[in-house]
Amino acid sequence: IATPFGGSEIVKHLPLKHLKELHPKNKTLLNLQKNIKVNSKIVSIYGLWDNHVWPTESCHLIGAKNIKVNILGHHKILSSGKVLKAIKRELNEK
Repeated sequence: IATPFGGSEIVKHLPLKHLKELHPKNKTLLNLQKNIKVNSKIVSIYGLWDNHVWPTESCHLIGAKNIKVNILGHHKILSSGKVLKAIKRELNEK
């Protein structure tokens, strides 16, 4: 949920060492993006706009099931009934 698989541009503006792993050019992130075999087992749920993940499309994961919900904000998505319904729907499909 709201996972920045492609990193986040926000880290370019926040010089905090612990955020460097979220830089879009981070070697680990880039290596993970190459290994798409496992992505079919992942469901990525993300909102229309995320104040921590720039751009929000960084939550879209190639090969995964991607679900965009009508939510604005990184933390609001966790308490959204829409997200809970999407999770229940996915669990029932498995």
